[in-house]
Parts: sequence; C-alpha cells; structure tokens
Amino acid sequence: FLERYELHVFTRSDHLHVLPFPSAAEFLAVLGPLDVVTQAGHEFGGVNYNLIAMRNTLVGSYLQGPLDIITSGFKNSKKTYNIERFMGLILCEKQWRNLRMPVTCFITAESLGDRSTWKKIKVSG
Repeated sequence: FLERYELHVFTRSDHLHVLPFPSAAEFLAVLGPLDVVTQAGHEFGGVNYNLIAMRNTLVGSYLQGPLDIITSGFKNSKKTYNIERFMGLILCEKQWRNLRMPVTCFITAESLGDRSTWKKIKVSG
C-alpha cells in the first residue's frame, strides 16, 4: 500500500495554505533517499511535525518510529520531551536529513469560540 505513491505528505486538515504548495514533482526533485521536508516554525526545540513530506521508502519507518524509540529505550530518559523534540529525536535516530521549507500555511479558525490546539484565538484587524 505505501509503495502506491512516490510521495507522502502528513499534515493537519485545519491548515490554510496561503502560498502555492510545491508539487509532488518539485518535492521529489529535492528529496534524497534519507530526506524529509518540514515547515519552519512551531519547532519548540525539535521538528514541526504538523507538515512533513517524504518518499514512500521512508513512510513505514516514520510511522513505526515512535514505537521503535519507546521500546528501544531513550538515551536520555530523564529528559522531558515535547512532541516536537520527540519527532526530532526520531529523525536523528534514523539519520534522516530535515529540509526545512518556509511557512506556507497557518492553523485556521472560523470564530473566537473555535477550539485551537496551540493558542487562544485572536481577532486580526
């Protein structure tokens, strides 16, 4: 199943893309065999996992990554890991190169009462 597509993009459904998103051909032209593309920003000491693109050859290992790290034991188990640091640890352990691209989207909300996963929603003028 994973081999059906050459490129896989994992992202959030509530992202609003305000700039043209690179095509699959453009991603594949820059992605080496051990490269992933993430977006700059919201890294909090690790990797912005809200958008990550990779070749099909890495997908299975990426999806298995959290379990691999947890079951093999952390090198520094006394350290507290937020999700961004944890995802950065996975990329580091797998020796994958993170090609960061500029921000192309943001998390959307339709009203002040909408639930947000990162901050209180504010009105922009």
